[in-house]
Amino acid sequence: MTASLSDLLRAQATRKPGAPALYQKRRGVWIGRSWSRYAADVQAFAGYLAGIGFGPGSRLLLIGEASAEWLIAEAAAHWLGGATVTPYPDAPAGELADMIGQSGFDAVVVDGMDLARAVQAATGAEPAGFVLIRPEAGAVGTPFEATLAAAPAATPGTAGGLACIAFTPGAGGRSRAVPIDHATLVAKAEALATTFKLGDDALHALAQVPPAHLAERIATATLHLRHGGTLFFPERVDTVGADIEEARPRQLTALPWQVDMLYHALSGRVPAGGSLDPSGWFARRALRRHLGLSSVRRLVVHGGQASAAAEQFFHRLDIEIVTGYGVTEAAGWSLVRRPGQQWTPLAGTKSVERDGELVLEEGGRVIATGDRAEAGGPAGRLEASEIEARLQASPLIARAIVVGGIVAIEADARTTGAWANAQGHGYTTYRSLVTLPAVAEMLRAEAAGRAGAALGSMVVLAEPLARADGTLTASATIRRDAVAALIRAHERA
Repeated sequence: MTASLSDLLRAQATRKPGAPALYQKRRGVWIGRSWSRYAADVQAFAGYLAGIGFGPGSRLLLIGEASAEWLIAEAAAHWLGGATVTPYPDAPAGELADMIGQSGFDAVVVDGMDLARAVQAATGAEPAGFVLIRPEAGAVGTPFEATLAAAPAATPGTAGGLACIAFTPGAGGRSRAVPIDHATLVAKAEALATTFKLGDDALHALAQVPPAHLAERIATATLHLRHGGTLFFPERVDTVGADIEEARPRQLTALPWQVDMLYHALSGRVPAGGSLDPSGWFARRALRRHLGLSSVRRLVVHGGQASAAAEQFFHRLDIEIVTGYGVTEAAGWSLVRRPGQQWTPLAGTKSVERDGELVLEEGGRVIATGDRAEAGGPAGRLEASEIEARLQASPLIARAIVVGGIVAIEADARTTGAWANAQGHGYTTYRSLVTLPAVAEMLRAEAAGRAGAALGSMVVLAEPLARADGTLTASATIRRDAVAALIRAHERA
């Protein structure tokens, strides 16, 4: 019988009660919790939930950024035999309301008042009954810390099969609710432990991705419960560089745009003459110390590839890069990739095409993704994934998306702009840059040189993809249906 997440927490608290488990940075100060304190806080919050009628089969609506409190709240729901409903915290209001509406809930924990108001607008529920992880002045609701101080410890219930209701990122249209059980989370974590060669080593990781991303929950929270160690949660996205230096984690987890942001922040700190030459080991070691990365051994990227420049930067610093792709949120992780390699299935996962649909086979289970095999990203038909990977390896191309046999290209504004400037071509906006005939011709030649005869028909997108216009989801995943609409509009024009 597969252990539940509550079983794993109890085992760690018994095995290493005084060892550090969680560190949360608040107002510049790291607040630590040992494994015994972690378990005690989970029991206390479970006591609070039990006091308001939460029990086996109940669902906790949990929306927030990466934090120790988020993990405690979810573990408390599991402790009582319940499950969580975990929409993306940065989803647009309409999408958030749709996700909440797809599954019921019996209690609410949110990061702050902005999310509390969003839940109220979507459901009509009163924020006074919500628990706030980060309450601000004048906020209504119960502060999270107050629930820990006042509630009696709860007796653990029997964890059900259901662990959480997660959500697809809406890459093929509307986001949809996906039930995830304890066995899936634990099995995926074990497969990742094999990929990362963790063995019985403890996981020491800085986690900046909201755990609503199932891949993040598996790669950090579940692995942490299984193998022990310490998780560090940064205060804000713009403090991550300093937080890495202070926390000294061995692993960083991030979304592609976060990796690129960290790359741009760190690359500007490389001193004049600083060497990233693969043969300059001593120079790279000194540079890692200078950049505050001396402890970091692994960078785990979720949901797609970081830019080729960012991958090369971290790879040359001797930091292992593992990129994971889930295809559907029901899988969390399905494929993994290292720089210079092709996507390969995670242990125990096989992707197949059936009647044009991408289907996953995992441990005897068959998961219908709802995605067309041709447009399924890295797990789609081989030729589509190869074309996307080859094109995105170019420093001039930010994204390549194969939809219906047509390749849509988003140029990298920084590198493509530098090329245009060097050629004496002036421009003011992204649109004015990519519509320059010389730039469009250069991008086509670059794509043809990398994809060869497989390239076929290609369009250069007139605007960069963005969450604001709906071409990217709240988790920065490409909405392929929206890109297909852009291609149709381009063809009509």
